Amino acid sequence: MINKEDVFKAHIFMRENNSTIPSVTLDFMKDAALKELEKIENGRTCFSCKHDGLQSFYKSACTGCCSDGGYKNFLLK
Repeated sequence: MINKEDVFKAHIFMRENNSTIPSVTLDFMKDAALKELEKIENGRTCFSCKHDGLQSFYKSACTGCCSDGGYKNFLLK
């Protein structure tokens, strides 16, 4: 499983070994990775939902797919 140290190591590696990528891009990638990692560490189970599997209407975990293949109670990304 990935952890914060892995994200920081990758960020440092890219900064040291690829000077063609702007710092603002590398920082954005690092921040986005850390934000997603935090969601996973906090119990995120759904990767299709706009709300990361946390229902904004029902304030509960993902209720899953409908039998017709659609989604109920959350929005697709």
